Amino acid sequence: MRHFTAILFLSFASTLCFGQTKAELKKISKFKKSFLKNAKLNYRDTLILGNLRIVGERFYEFRDIKTFDKANDYVVGEQFYDNIKQIKKITKYDTVGRPIGIAKHYTKKGELQYIQNYDKGEWVVYDKESHPYYDLQTKIKAKADSLIIKMYGDNFLHNHSLWIIDGSYILKENRQRIRWTEFLTEEPTKFSFCYKVNLDSQNSYNSYIYFDLDNNGNFLPNIQGGGFFFSGSGFENLPDSIKGSFKLNYNEALIEAKKLGLIETDSTKAYGQIFWEDFRKSNIFNGQFRFYITIETKTIENLNPNGRSYRTTKYDVYSFSPWTGKFIETKKMKVKKWWEKERSGFSLLEPDKE
Repeated sequence: MRHFTAILFLSFASTLCFGQTKAELKKISKFKKSFLKNAKLNYRDTLILGNLRIVGERFYEFRDIKTFDKANDYVVGEQFYDNIKQIKKITKYDTVGRPIGIAKHYTKKGELQYIQNYDKGEWVVYDKESHPYYDLQTKIKAKADSLIIKMYGDNFLHNHSLWIIDGSYILKENRQRIRWTEFLTEEPTKFSFCYKVNLDSQNSYNSYIYFDLDNNGNFLPNIQGGGFFFSGSGFENLPDSIKGSFKLNYNEALIEAKKLGLIETDSTKAYGQIFWEDFRKSNIFNGQFRFYITIETKTIENLNPNGRSYRTTKYDVYSFSPWTGKFIETKKMKVKKWWEKERSGFSLLEPDKE
């Protein structure tokens, strides 16, 4: 059903609890209604009831209510428009705070505005007045999918990648970009896409593909950094014979790395990750995926209690092609971290030339 009123949906949201009695559900409903009516700006309140913890917080434009169980195994976030009891959006989260499943967004009138499926990478708009360029966005998104299929194959698109909607943006020429789902008053001319890369259905290593298209679906070269760990702009130039899927098996690659000299101990274990080696070129073919099996070999610290401290962690890296599973090379790499009283920073994995 497309339309939900505020009263109907508030009632539904209040029952997103498990194993609660009718009396407990009444207390939950009373807490939420009182918070929505009386909370002052930046006010925060908590209700603990059985195995549930419900936290309400008021922000400038909305009021936020999160429901946790004691183990944080199930989390629901509800946002309400400020000064009215209408739900703005409802989202489920996993135990580390990542959105999962289908998030539903509503208008101030209680009508379903759009849904966002985090598990499948889907965005469907029902209220097109709020997103007047939805049809254009949908058209360009189809062009983005087609480009990935052209570069890596249909199977790769559907089984090794996931569109990250919150990491994708739209903008008008040189103006400030906004998130893909936000309202845009002018027709966008640039579309920035982010796709998460998965080794297989069980293993995700936080690697991403990102690229820009114009409003005709043409690729726009970009040599600037991507803003995501282990990501790069553009694509890898692959022969058709290996397109379609990653053939690498982590356990087999780990065995091969051990044959080549990798040694694990009780305190030092190897780990794997998909890494994008960026060529930093203004070209559609601008890098290559590699699967790194990495093990720490040394840590060097320079501690300064009154200033900036440094830590350099060194690694042996065994590099494989995720497309074929074949070993490529061994190399020395490092990660640098620094911190001081109110600031800190770090580098990504980089070649160790010291």
